[in-house]
Amino acid sequence: DDEGRLWFRSRADDVIVTGGLNVDPVRVEQALTSHEGVSGAMVVGVPSAEWGSEVVCLYAGRADEAELREHVRERVEAHEVPKRFVPVDHIPTTELGKPDRGEGRRLATDV
Repeated sequence: DDEGRLWFRSRADDVIVTGGLNVDPVRVEQALTSHEGVSGAMVVGVPSAEWGSEVVCLYAGRADEAELREHVRERVEAHEVPKRFVPVDHIPTTELGKPDRGEGRRLATDV
């Protein structure tokens, strides 16, 4: 920032590479959870023959997929918009209450 401090936005190993472009899942999750109909969200990368990794969103809440896609599209770059939106009852977490991205990837892959 302007005062010379370095801020970490997410873990480097959480970055999703899709079509040769980097996607910060935390940035996309923030866009998703800014929608009033979303109570929780997780963005993960799942293997894709076409993209390398496909950006997939798991979300909890009452939001409609079409309106959620448009909401996110207005807030992030085109390559960051999830290819798929998967509604879930709750976002998986670890025993420590942190997002369980491994379980999220499994859920996103099984759909």
